[in-house]
Amino acid sequence: MDKNIVAALELTLWGLLVVFGALTLFYLTIVLLGKLPDRKPKNADDHQPAAPAPVAAPATVELIGLDEPTAAMVIAIVAEKTGVSPDQLPLLSIKKV
Repeated sequence: MDKNIVAALELTLWGLLVVFGALTLFYLTIVLLGKLPDRKPKNADDHQPAAPAPVAAPATVELIGLDEPTAAMVIAIVAEKTGVSPDQLPLLSIKKV
């Protein structure tokens, strides 16, 4: 019976050492990868940003009962809430309620 207990304890200790060793390797890998600098192109001229989207001709928005600064604020709020660029909003008119 003593041999079974000793063998079980030995096997348990080896298992714990293997798991602890693997966790240590994962930790060291993460630390080393965190210290690597970000890869950037060698020549900044080679990496050009994407061309901007074509801008449509500015359309006039009919303002009914409000001034331009207020309309600009309304357009900015709507653009912010919808996530659309203000010049891409399909606005025909803005009416004060």
